[in-house]
Amino acid sequence: MTKSSPLFTPTSVAGHHAPQFTETFRAENRARFKRPIIVAGKYDLARANWVLEKGYADLVAFGRPFVANPDLPRRLAEGLSLSPFFADTLFGGDQHGYTDYPAWPADRLVNDVAIPSARSLAEPQLAG
Repeated sequence: MTKSSPLFTPTSVAGHHAPQFTETFRAENRARFKRPIIVAGKYDLARANWVLEKGYADLVAFGRPFVANPDLPRRLAEGLSLSPFFADTLFGGDQHGYTDYPAWPADRLVNDVAIPSARSLAEPQLAG
């Protein structure tokens, strides 16, 4: 059993551990370490933005969410829902649950509004 400390609390979700560090620990770590800091472990968009805005990290790594969402940057940027991650299929058997998660269809509606693809946003709009 892992003990808690004043700096972090161990947590577990479906057997996957990721410590929850205190803000004091994060601030002290940043004060001592001036190089880039990369954090990972059960981050969602809100938590990632928080740690970046506070300056406690320079980059946030997304592992399991990327497995379940091969288009994770698009989903986060456009506020699209995330596919659920199935931990029991990650490291065993066949491709099921590891390489068969679908990307969000480019023409799928979000809240009854067509979301343009990244390509169409990058294309110049001709006045006409």
